[in-house]
Amino acid sequence: MKTSFIVILSLALFFTACNSDDEPVPTVTSTSDVLETGSWKVSYYYDSDKDETSDFSAYSFSFNNDRSLVATMGSTVKNGTWSVYQSDGKTKMDINLGTAEPLEELNDDWIVVESSSSLIKLEDQSGDGSMDYLHFVKN
Repeated sequence: MKTSFIVILSLALFFTACNSDDEPVPTVTSTSDVLETGSWKVSYYYDSDKDETSDFSAYSFSFNNDRSLVATMGSTVKNGTWSVYQSDGKTKMDINLGTAEPLEELNDDWIVVESSSSLIKLEDQSGDGSMDYLHFVKN
């Protein structure tokens, strides 16, 4: 009986320690390589309390391998920078597009939640505790 209790306790501790909510952290290299191919569009942008995706629907984004970022809307071109790095065990993406509206809303050090050849999902917690979400899809 004592042995059965120890086995059950051990199994309970093992399964409690394994958290199925933990998602693998994408690698910096794969995220950077994915972004550097082709142009991207914002498919979703949620800022604290509302969906603002439509503010970016006319823009196309190019993430260049020299870490320059180009946002194009018709004949309007805005230059910025981007980088991907590790911090606190998370892959982060820093975007800086200057102060032009609405692009300045994307300026942040986003956490990379998902990264594939056709989708990048980013999120960030605002100072007030609300969440911001930014998704890019391949154009």
